[in-house]
Amino acid sequence: MSSDGLQPALNYGMRQCARYITKHADDGTSVFGDSPDLLYRDRGGYAITRNYAATSVPMHIENETDCQAYLSSDRSQEASYVHAGQRVTVSNGLNFLTVDLGPGAQTPMHRTISVDFVTVIEGRVELLLDSGESQVLESGDAIIQRATMHRWKNPSSDKPARFVAVVIDMRAHEVNGKLLEQEYLRS
Repeated sequence: MSSDGLQPALNYGMRQCARYITKHADDGTSVFGDSPDLLYRDRGGYAITRNYAATSVPMHIENETDCQAYLSSDRSQEASYVHAGQRVTVSNGLNFLTVDLGPGAQTPMHRTISVDFVTVIEGRVELLLDSGESQVLESGDAIIQRATMHRWKNPSSDKPARFVAVVIDMRAHEVNGKLLEQEYLRS
């Protein structure tokens, strides 16, 4: 594992994911661009990798502006990890994440100031809310998570689970007289 907590593979027995980025060649044809191996941040029982990140919406892709901001200067790794650290949201932008959950793993109860479009692609994942409500999502199920306090949990004791999420930054607003802020509760 590298000193920044990133490692090239941490998938709890699931197939290693790959990521491909398309672009335009000088002649205008569509080609595949630089797509370094995915890097995973180990969070103890679960891991997160960034498939892509953008610092603004609408995005600017002319002259590969997005990739220049996203990839390191030598294209060997994702600069977004350096700039974003462990944050899930990108200010005024978006993150496209894959989250792998080991058997029985769960995230801390947390809130990000974002709207998250989430689809389970392997196994089963339970979304628990601070109200006590929960929803089990099967492979192919989607949820739109809107800045609520929540926790992700793999309810299986013997199988891993995986979901993908597009996390889009949003304007903070008040709920019940309190300005919503990003927060993580210790379990």
